[in-house]
Amino acid sequence: MLNLKNDPDESKLPYHATPSSSTPDSSERIDETTDSSWTSPSERRMYKRLSVIRHDQQQIVWSSLHFQVGGAVLARRKLNIIVNAVPMTRIQTGIGRYLHCLYTELTRVCPDELNICYFDGSRLLDHLPAGPAFSLKWACVTDVLWRLPTRAALSFRLMEHYKNQMLFSHYAKGFDLYHESGFFPFTTPREVKTVFTIHDMSLARFPEHHPDERVRFFNLMFRRSLKYVDQFITVSDFSETEIQHFLPETKPRICVTPLACDTDFFYRRPPERTQATLKQLNIPDTYFLFVGSGDPRKNCQLAARALETAAPGIPLVIAGWNGWDTAPAPNILPVGYVDDDILAHLYSGARALLHPSVYEGFGLTLLEAMACGCPVIASHHGSLPEVAGNAVLYIHDLSTPSELAARITQLLNDPGLEKEMVQNGNERIRAFTWRRTAEKTRELFWRSAG
Repeated sequence: MLNLKNDPDESKLPYHATPSSSTPDSSERIDETTDSSWTSPSERRMYKRLSVIRHDQQQIVWSSLHFQVGGAVLARRKLNIIVNAVPMTRIQTGIGRYLHCLYTELTRVCPDELNICYFDGSRLLDHLPAGPAFSLKWACVTDVLWRLPTRAALSFRLMEHYKNQMLFSHYAKGFDLYHESGFFPFTTPREVKTVFTIHDMSLARFPEHHPDERVRFFNLMFRRSLKYVDQFITVSDFSETEIQHFLPETKPRICVTPLACDTDFFYRRPPERTQATLKQLNIPDTYFLFVGSGDPRKNCQLAARALETAAPGIPLVIAGWNGWDTAPAPNILPVGYVDDDILAHLYSGARALLHPSVYEGFGLTLLEAMACGCPVIASHHGSLPEVAGNAVLYIHDLSTPSELAARITQLLNDPGLEKEMVQNGNERIRAFTWRRTAEKTRELFWRSAG
């Protein structure tokens, strides 16, 4: 962790941020207005009450930070970047993986060009934060929070956001650029440029597929936070089109930087090691795989019904945290949240990955499966055709399980097709590399910082 209390001769630092015992001055981009078209009157009243609490708490937070430097020890002739890395401190989802892979590669590509600090929710780090020490315990806590009544869950989310906002605004002083990719952008001093990665617009396109409190938080905070954004990043051409549809004013400021598979973890594992892993998890030799949360847009129930129709004796192994109430099915075998090593073994041993998703901003699990030699059957929706190309079997009809069941039967009965899909998958993953993504992101960061 950066030492913010004992830096030598602070007045001589190349970028000096004077400690302050007061709340942020008027130069900080803090606006208490809300967009009434996106919120209800009761939510706006709640927002105003919490804003008062926020200002009261801000005095306390700034007082506790009185002896700390407002930014970090920043280097000369480098681009000084502060990253909101809070998503990396929780159970790893697509956003946490994006941050880990992107910044790991950025430090390889340009180690002497960027000075990067990571905000973990309480402090600044000069290295990528680790995930939760006890992922299963964190999953249980998250599950409890998801089951709170909407108003309580929304209040908890807002208070957490404001707590992080107060600390972040203090730490951001003196930086050139702020990168946000997991939540809604915090306000920062005016001189700090903001780059915001939007992975998809599912909350706007399919609000019915998200918890009510998340939708209300999105409606309350999303549009108002965009006024502080200087540049947008998204992960696919499909997502760029979606963003421009809902937010046409962003069109000249969007850059597409596709994701990639982390081949340090995802590669075809030796069969004997995979068999040992499957035995530990009580998984039979033959199974199909579903990876993801119980989010309704992932369509797990359709996958289970289709497999039950096509191959009643073969289970569907589900890997991923499930905070949703999903109907039980006799052929489902949940293994919960697993680390990348186990996940790679699950990909390597599966007959195929089933991914009948209604909507995806990218579809990283498809590339992970291909890298492990796992055939993929996926929906022809969202960004998936853009990512998978001709390397997967597609389904178009998501209203019934019949088309997916037919594809499963086709794959089970044609060994030659399976071999062809594995070969096409190996070729397809070469089109996506984190090095290319990092280089494109670096160029955008320098452009944004001016």
